[in-house]
Amino acid sequence: MEMIKSIGVWAKGNVKEIAIMALASVLCIYHLVTTIERIPTMEHRSIHLLLVLILTFLIYPLSRKQQNKITKAIDGVLLGLSIIGVGYVVLYWPILMDRCSNPAPLDLVLGVITIAVILEATRRTVGPMLPILAVIFLAYAWFGRYIPGYFGHPGFAFERIIGFTYQTLEGIFGLILGVSAVYISIFTIFGGFLEATGISEFFSDLALAAFGKSRGGASKASVITSGFLGMVCGSSTAAAIMTHDLMKHSMQHEGYDKETLAAFYSAAGTGAIIMPPVMGAVAFIMAYMAEIPYVEVCKMAILPAILYYLTVILVMDIKARKLGLKGLPKEKIPRITTVLKRRFHMFIPII
Repeated sequence: MEMIKSIGVWAKGNVKEIAIMALASVLCIYHLVTTIERIPTMEHRSIHLLLVLILTFLIYPLSRKQQNKITKAIDGVLLGLSIIGVGYVVLYWPILMDRCSNPAPLDLVLGVITIAVILEATRRTVGPMLPILAVIFLAYAWFGRYIPGYFGHPGFAFERIIGFTYQTLEGIFGLILGVSAVYISIFTIFGGFLEATGISEFFSDLALAAFGKSRGGASKASVITSGFLGMVCGSSTAAAIMTHDLMKHSMQHEGYDKETLAAFYSAAGTGAIIMPPVMGAVAFIMAYMAEIPYVEVCKMAILPAILYYLTVILVMDIKARKLGLKGLPKEKIPRITTVLKRRFHMFIPII
């Protein structure tokens, strides 16, 4: 009976939210399975891109403030074009790769469509700058013949540009997408799983227990918390936001102004991309391009990451001394033995 009630509540939920949850689950399961069962590179990358594009257009609508029939229709069309354009590669990638130097008319049409939807998906997620740069470089490949001097070149045919970009492992389905499909996806799933277990609260309590009594203790604890969070998420933005949510009350209690708090959160969060074991995407690309194990990149990043966080802590200590700040009250500081006793097992996945 309880199961039937749960299904009924789930069915009454927002269809879009249910679709996002279902697709995200499929994406996670797919990447977990492909760590064991290897599939051809082009097929793997295209499936990864297809699922990510669908999720992107579901999660990032054309307009968050004013959603009407027109904006929803545009989102639906883009979602459908994503499925058609990338799905075509999923189904026919061996043929497409064979004729990349001489693409068929349908290849050209779907190639242009796929490039366009990827640019729009990128604009929605990271802003306009990256798509603009991509368009500039695509235009440069075509208009190079009209550019004088050292930057000019004979130019490439339209068919060659689309074929190379859409039908080979050097364009859309190249190195960056490969790193995302093979490495970043798995570590993102790992980080999301750890965050769901409440590990962020464990990190903040541990940091407060260690530094709460010192001068400007909450600010120093926020740096340590951000470093711990960086170990599992590899995102400076995510680390800064989570640190703010966990530590804002403690830091406000110390008397910092908003500008200083923002600077501390930003500086602490930035270190997340160089804090092993889960670092920013560039670390995975470095390992891939240098053809060395990712663990070697982690080893080389440990010392710089520690020095970075120690430097930020030193700056915070200087700021706290200038402001005449003291540590947190004893009742606001958790006991380190209690914290470790309750949640020490959360260190195991990281180790």
